Amino acid sequence: MLFRSAGLAGAASSAVLLLALFVSIGALGGADIAPAGWPHIVGDTIGIAIVTPLCLFVVARARQPEFAPNWRSALEIATFAASIAIFAALTAAAPARDNLQYFYLLFIPVMIAAVRHGLSGATLALAATQGALVMVLDRLETGAGSFTSYQTMMLALTATGLFVGAVVSERDAARRLARSLEREAARAARFNLVSGMAAAMSHDISQPLTVARAEARTVERLLEMGESARAGERMPTLIAQIDKAAELLREMREFLRRGEA
Repeated sequence: MLFRSAGLAGAASSAVLLLALFVSIGALGGADIAPAGWPHIVGDTIGIAIVTPLCLFVVARARQPEFAPNWRSALEIATFAASIAIFAALTAAAPARDNLQYFYLLFIPVMIAAVRHGLSGATLALAATQGALVMVLDRLETGAGSFTSYQTMMLALTATGLFVGAVVSERDAARRLARSLEREAARAARFNLVSGMAAAMSHDISQPLTVARAEARTVERLLEMGESARAGERMPTLIAQIDKAAELLREMREFLRRGEA
């Protein structure tokens, strides 16, 4: 909204200054101001609203190319071409006073692009639509008054397309941010859980290791005393405690690897 308002204000300011110059040198009279000023405002506003986002889009995508054509892209291009062709055919066949109603056909591909691809899609579709519209009207030898009427409709389409595209882009960005925050929250929750489990794990592991250490000391003493038979009797308990500690560590590794209890 700020961009569109600034573009309209800039175009209006330019028109006022230009008209003031023409009036001051006597090239225009008071009755000619409105008919001369409106085409100037419309043309400049469309130029700003279409070319500026297009340039920003090209610069942004040159840094981070993400375009991946697929069959849906081909279908959208076909829809755009069909809309232009139907518009040109109906406009050429209809009386001049009825031509303007067929302009609404051009809303279809622009809205599809805006809804599917957000602001980037709307920008490309509007640039292509403006170029095709100018070529069609030039081919049909449209008068200056009718051309201004078409450009006024194009201004409405530009405002609508950019608005819808911006809303869709903001929605998609919000969804990506929400998914990112959800992943971060899940990760933080897991690490908090692991931190809490670490205290419990240290207690659980210390018990079998303490028993294993005591059994190992006993076996060592028995072997020093030459009582290997009694030492052998204590070995199963020692091994069982070590296995218990190893099992606890294994379960922790599995939990961290898969996130499963």
